[in-house]
Amino acid sequence: MHSIPHYLSELRDIDSFREGLDWLYFKKPYLFQLRKFPVRTTVEFTNHCNFSCSYCPRTVMNRPEGCMDVDFFASLARQLEAGGCSVLKIGGLGEPVLHDNFSGMMAALNGVTRIKSILYTNGTLFRRFSPEEISGWNINQIVLSVDGLDAASFERQRNGGNYSEMREAATAFANYPSRRKPIFEVRHVILPNESSADLRAFRKDWLQIADTVKFNYLIPLQPRGAAVPTGVRCRDIRREAYVRWDGRLLLCAGQDRQHPPEWLGNAHEKPLSDLWLDVRIEDLRAAHSHRPSVLPHCCQNCAFR
Repeated sequence: MHSIPHYLSELRDIDSFREGLDWLYFKKPYLFQLRKFPVRTTVEFTNHCNFSCSYCPRTVMNRPEGCMDVDFFASLARQLEAGGCSVLKIGGLGEPVLHDNFSGMMAALNGVTRIKSILYTNGTLFRRFSPEEISGWNINQIVLSVDGLDAASFERQRNGGNYSEMREAATAFANYPSRRKPIFEVRHVILPNESSADLRAFRKDWLQIADTVKFNYLIPLQPRGAAVPTGVRCRDIRREAYVRWDGRLLLCAGQDRQHPPEWLGNAHEKPLSDLWLDVRIEDLRAAHSHRPSVLPHCCQNCAFR
């Protein structure tokens, strides 16, 4: 669903030349020299979740559940700002607001001024916190994940979810009059048997509430193996870092579907800048830069394209 309107909506949110350059690097990282620090970082507040969706990597997750330490997150946020990270994505394999001190995590962002923060939610956010509280946080954008085209398909896909409650709470947030209110985006994973007409109707419906509506393709839980094209150059390994609740960094986004996942190290023990240039991910980048006839093993088993 990448389209001209999709890119125009992203460009409208760019506030400076530096943000524009970072956005271009994110889209086309092989046009530039590798940054010494990720331009975007996903931080997992917790991997607890109140939904159980069959297509979510949590179904194959073998990590213990827990919550990120507030002081560690505050230190990590300072590292991200000092290193030149432009976007902090609060997500991972859990619902962020289920963190046992979510308000403390939000307070840790108050001093961060040079990073745009995006908070991902399955809708629990809007039921637990008022629009006034949400508008007071240092958050630039909220992304609501809505899978399923209507109440029946939503609740069939999102075991534990209640569509009417989610929609009502999201509407209350959208209607709250505040200039400080974050941009409100709806994301929908395109599921099998959903037609282009279905998706157009979904977008039209949710644009009555949200500022933007975007779509993601469904990423299979099982490896594609030899079906992954060997000519693909992975952009992810040059642009984004993934920090899990216990401080460990994934080698890349695809590791959530690897068994077991490969880790670069722990940000409790090493600066994020060192982990970003670890020899293992540097070897992976070198392999992709030279377009090998055979990809490294973890790439052959990657579900991403």
